[in-house]
Amino acid sequence: MKRFAAVLLVAATATASAAPQPPADGPAPPAPRVAQLQPPGLPLSPPGTVAPSAQPGEPRPDPEAAPSLIGQTLVGGMAGVLGGVLGGYLGYQLDIAGHSGGEFDGLGGLVLGGAIGLTAATTAGVMLAGHDPDHDASIALTWLGTVGGGIVGGLVSSRSESPALIGIAVVTGTALGGALMHNVSRTRSAPATIRVVPFAGGGGFGLSLVGTAP
Repeated sequence: MKRFAAVLLVAATATASAAPQPPADGPAPPAPRVAQLQPPGLPLSPPGTVAPSAQPGEPRPDPEAAPSLIGQTLVGGMAGVLGGVLGGYLGYQLDIAGHSGGEFDGLGGLVLGGAIGLTAATTAGVMLAGHDPDHDASIALTWLGTVGGGIVGGLVSSRSESPALIGIAVVTGTALGGALMHNVSRTRSAPATIRVVPFAGGGGFGLSLVGTAP
């Protein structure tokens, strides 16, 4: 009987020690759930700090788009044809007006006027097709490109017996040469700057605006 009571006493003591005991100072605060606030793959941050987050980067500027060489050549070629016809006609009329007549009277004015009209109009067409408010290009270099391209086109087609083929080669070379030189001389425009400068004199004072235009 004593052994049975001792066994019951030991079992009761073990059961009482295994049961959860209430805290002496009240319920303990729950542990911070840092794992739910922390992004996966990053080290844990101490309590009270804000977990780092990925910030979107600044947008990258778009690459500069160069003018279309084909578009400049087409526009410059069409303008050059009109300018060459008009310049040749005016040159012919001016030439025959200053001479008494002859077998080749007016031919020099026709060629010279056509060449001037072709290169000038082609230069204007190329500059218009390649216009960019953020960039500048040299008109003189573009015109020199039209002259050089026209000479090259004439030399390449000089052995041809077709006047139409020679004309097409000259007009194409003129427009292509102008477009190439336009892109070579293309530079970024300088932004306009304005400054306010105070001045005094003559018993008064004021402000003046001083700046540079692009």
